[in-house]
Amino acid sequence: MKTISVKAVKREEYGKKAAKAVRREGMVPCVLSGHGESVAEGAPRLYFGEKGSWQHVVDDMYTLRCRTGEAYPELPYFIMGHSMGSFLTRTYLIRYPGTVKGAILMGTGQNPDAMLIGGKALASVLARKVGRENASDVVEKLAFGAYNKAFAPNRTGYDWLSVSEENVDAYIADPLCGGMASTGLFLELLDGMAFIKKPANLRHMNMATPVLFISGDRDPVGGMGKGVRAAYDSFRRAGVRDAELKLYPGLRHEILNEDCRAQVYDDLWEWIERHNG
Repeated sequence: MKTISVKAVKREEYGKKAAKAVRREGMVPCVLSGHGESVAEGAPRLYFGEKGSWQHVVDDMYTLRCRTGEAYPELPYFIMGHSMGSFLTRTYLIRYPGTVKGAILMGTGQNPDAMLIGGKALASVLARKVGRENASDVVEKLAFGAYNKAFAPNRTGYDWLSVSEENVDAYIADPLCGGMASTGLFLELLDGMAFIKKPANLRHMNMATPVLFISGDRDPVGGMGKGVRAAYDSFRRAGVRDAELKLYPGLRHEILNEDCRAQVYDDLWEWIERHNG
């Protein structure tokens, strides 16, 4: 395995330098537009759109894939989704099978049907009350309030994100991180999570596409590893021939930013290299 050297120490520099490092190896990192700094001025944040907009985001992912393929036809295309992005990527694998060389699902999970149904019922009521573009304290608390319980006594409301206090503080201080999601986004997310659980939908995936599930075993989004394993098992039952599961002991949600992130990057690179034949 070839190790990529990334000398950055600061959290905010590591991702950019890692992107430059992989470009030196002939890879082209791509990021989906409409998020972070690419949101139009004055547009609502943490809001996808009206009902059905989850699928529109997945369509955007395919558009990005096509444009990248046109610009770099000689390069294989790997897709990686983290957290909510992992649920979008799982939707992508169902709706656009066989269009990627491999998929990495990071910080994913699998919630019980009762939780999805109950959450959607409550979010629907509150969306009618405050509007789909607006947030609700009630929905926010129900969605994320339980994540911190396993790490009590809590120093902040985001202790569940990372073992590193520096990472948590940087997340809180970053205006592009956090924030309260709109009720409309929660509704779309819950619909997407229900869609990717259905065995009939999973059977639409290309079973030859390799998939890596990778998370911290103390990540509450993945049910402390249980939800990640449930998602992995559902892919295996559906017939995916090359599915791998890697859980990092003690790590939480932001495994790309932990103090041991260099090992995570090396593991990702090794998996990509192994499936790049």
